[in-house]
Amino acid sequence: MSFLNVSTSSGRLSIQGQKPLGHGVKLSTEVEMGSLDPNMCMTAFTLKKDFKKCHLQYSYQGIHMLNFMQSITKDLSAGFSAAYIVSTTIY
Repeated sequence: MSFLNVSTSSGRLSIQGQKPLGHGVKLSTEVEMGSLDPNMCMTAFTLKKDFKKCHLQYSYQGIHMLNFMQSITKDLSAGFSAAYIVSTTIY
């Protein structure tokens, strides 16, 4: 199921969407503008693959994030996250 949600409140614009891709992968996107200033725009996207007792997720919101979560028991889950920040500083 795909969906798109657009909302505005007190000058803010928020757009969210989700689309299933092939092989059980889901793409989610989000854009939020807090004002007319383009520097105040937040953009993020996520790719997520669910397995029987775990999921793998990649997301980008200015930094690259990779997450893995595993269900150990009904009440306990464990996982890890890795982040990569691209340096734009020129020396």
